[in-house]
Amino acid sequence: MRSSTDQRRRLQLGGASCSREAGALTRLVYVSAATIPRGQGHFRAEMSDIMAACERNNPRAGITGVLVYDRGRFIQMLEGPRACVDGIYARICEDTRHTEITLRLIEPARERLFQDWAMSFANAGDAPLPLRATSGWCELDRGALISRLREIHDRQAVMNLRLAEGRR
Repeated sequence: MRSSTDQRRRLQLGGASCSREAGALTRLVYVSAATIPRGQGHFRAEMSDIMAACERNNPRAGITGVLVYDRGRFIQMLEGPRACVDGIYARICEDTRHTEITLRLIEPARERLFQDWAMSFANAGDAPLPLRATSGWCELDRGALISRLREIHDRQAVMNLRLAEGRR
């Protein structure tokens, strides 16, 4: 049975309520500290829930991107219409599965970097960092940040949710 915290978190992640035409193409990247307990299948179950929500909600909202787990940190890039990206980011900020959320980049985009993926997940490192320790993601400049996300996606993605044909 799920706790009330689990139900609240799940409701906050609910369906996207914006359309694919909700503003100019925007790219957003944030870094956060994961609070999901490791072991006993908790992490795998939570990641499955997150990816299932992405599969349900991202295509109809025109969202693409990549989610990276790196030594206790989440790094996520979202691409899509500005209103949709803003709405999803607001819900992400309320999600209890992470804390210490730092917005690293928000910018207009001329084209998508992950155009074929509703969301891609990569586990870049399993050894968790101590709380408040740095994983190096917050120190990267814009170019290095995007380059590192693309490289991890290309080399380490373990789950890719392809957009249906005609949704790109």
